[in-house]
Amino acid sequence: MAKDEYMLQWNGLNSSMVRHGIEKLRNARIEWLPDPVEFAEDYCRITAEDLGMPKVRDAWLEACNHSHEPTSWNWSHDAVRLAGRAVGWLTLKGYSDEQQTRREFDHAYQTLINRAVRGEDITGKVGKALEDLSRIDPVEATERHNAQQLSDTMRKQGINPSGGRAEFLKTIRGL
Repeated sequence: MAKDEYMLQWNGLNSSMVRHGIEKLRNARIEWLPDPVEFAEDYCRITAEDLGMPKVRDAWLEACNHSHEPTSWNWSHDAVRLAGRAVGWLTLKGYSDEQQTRREFDHAYQTLINRAVRGEDITGKVGKALEDLSRIDPVEATERHNAQQLSDTMRKQGINPSGGRAEFLKTIRGL
């Protein structure tokens, strides 16, 4: 039983995480060495702060406060800039619902943190967070669904859904 618990704790750790844990343990002022489970949980898990990244709240404030100057601002970490770019600078300036924008930013930034912790490249595109549709009026949800189906059908037919009437006429004339 103890062996199973021990192996579960080590599952998901890579060699860089173990090296990080050993380095953290060397710098710790403790009387006794931790048991393997405690070592895996408390020492091997890499956090955003361990990587020099600001906490989520600090990153959010920085992105909002400097959304008017994304190219010239000296970002505390590139992940803050990338999360801001993923959400959209105009959105961060306050032209959208703040709670929704905050959720989108938190998702984008957490995605980048997770990539960095795994040692992956953080510069790739960040996908949008899934919206919680349980709080939306059923009529609005139906309208959104129908609009999405229409857009998908238009794309399949080679029509740019955001092109409007001019795009439609251009496609028709090309037939």
